[in-house]
Amino acid sequence: MKCLTRAVRRQDSFESGHELEEKHFNACIFAWHTRIARRRKSVIRREAKENERQKEKRKLMKHQTAAAATLATYYYYYFQLLTAAAAAAADTTITPTPTPTPTTTTTTTTTTTTTTTTTTTTTIIITITS
Repeated sequence: MKCLTRAVRRQDSFESGHELEEKHFNACIFAWHTRIARRRKSVIRREAKENERQKEKRKLMKHQTAAAATLATYYYYYFQLLTAAAAAAADTTITPTPTPTPTTTTTTTTTTTTTTTTTTTTTIIITITS
C-alpha cells in the first residue's frame, strides 16, 4: 500500500507538474500569439496607411496626367489655329501700305516785271468862232 501511495503521489506530482508545464506553455503561446497579433495589427495599420498614401499618390498622378493631357490638347489646338491663321495669311496677298515719304514742296515764285510805256498823244482842237 505504501508503494501504491507513493506511486499515486508520484503520479499526482507528475500530473500537477505536467499541468503546470502545460499551463505555462499555454500562457507562453497565448503571450506569443497576442504579441504576434499586436504586431499584425500594427503592421496592418502601417500597411493601411501606406496603401492610403499610395492611393492618394495615384489619384494625384491621375489628376496631373489629366491636366497635362488637357494642356497638351489646348496647345495642340492653339498651334493648329496659329497654323491655319498663317496659312490664311499666306493665301491672301496683303499689300503693305506704303510708308509716306516726306515730300518737300518747293515753291518757286517768278516775278516778271513788264514795263509798258504808253505814250498818249492828246490832240486838242480849239476852234474859235466869232
